Amino acid sequence: DHRDDPALLDDPDHVHQVRAALLDEAEVLLGVGIRERASRGDRGTAAEAELALSRICWHRGWAEQGRTHLARAAELAGGTSSLTTARTLAYVARQRVLAGEVAEGLRIAKDAFELAGTLGDIAVTKYVTRSLRCYYGAWDSDQEFFDALKDGARQSHAELLRQGEED
Repeated sequence: DHRDDPALLDDPDHVHQVRAALLDEAEVLLGVGIRERASRGDRGTAAEAELALSRICWHRGWAEQGRTHLARAAELAGGTSSLTTARTLAYVARQRVLAGEVAEGLRIAKDAFELAGTLGDIAVTKYVTRSLRCYYGAWDSDQEFFDALKDGARQSHAELLRQGEED
């Protein structure tokens, strides 16, 4: 145990073994949490847990399992309207584009951006905006890109006001 022998932290094999054991435990606990949350109807939390599993798989070099968890996260988040859904979709969009699935990633990013704008979440909107700018290769001075984002933000804001009046 590294608490008894701090020198073990300098041993790469030991650190690797501890890391692997922690990832194993996290994977099991997340799997249990996903099933429990999904069975209670908390699809948003289950979706975020699936994202965590996709990250664990990616760090372990298990790309196919990571894509499976990513797809499951998108499936769990689909059809719901919450900030959790917007965050989940934003992450899924980013990963899709990084995987070379640019058209699908951009479609999902647009959905996440619109949902975040409708719900008034600035942090998610900024995350998606930064991601989209990266995907499109737009620079800070790319006026056409920012004009398109402003139009989308205006539309989302108008929808938010309309929903507020209805409520």
